[in-house]
Amino acid sequence: MFRSSEESPKYVHPPPHH
Repeated sequence: MFRSSEESPKYVHPPPHH
């Protein structure tokens, strides 16, 4: 797991499934 959202941006707002 990541301590902050800054370390895992993809977990916070994953890319759109286009």
